[in-house]
Amino acid sequence: MDQPHVSYYFEGDVSKQLPLTTTTCSNSKVVLVVVAALWRQIDFYCKELAPWEEMRKGPAAARVSLLLDYTSPIIPSALYEAFKNKHWHVAGSTIGFLLLKASVGRLCESFVVFS
Repeated sequence: MDQPHVSYYFEGDVSKQLPLTTTTCSNSKVVLVVVAALWRQIDFYCKELAPWEEMRKGPAAARVSLLLDYTSPIIPSALYEAFKNKHWHVAGSTIGFLLLKASVGRLCESFVVFS
């Protein structure tokens, strides 16, 4: 015998809950993908401007100015270099992009679809 669905938040009445359909999940994913795409642009410009920031401060070593490249390597490598060079704006934008990217994939896993 199947147990009835009981909601403790709505005094046991499942019909008071909003049904989360596939369309709701898809719309949420579309919004998150657009936000992630816009954040990727911010992340790119933070990575591009990091060598110029170092040179603006004054004379800098070549490894942190002219030879610094955050855009070409894979994300974990760029994140490691950003922490090593104390470029917090690059590290923050990269972590933000990783969180957005992870949230797009995990968005609808915890939703329950009511028929």
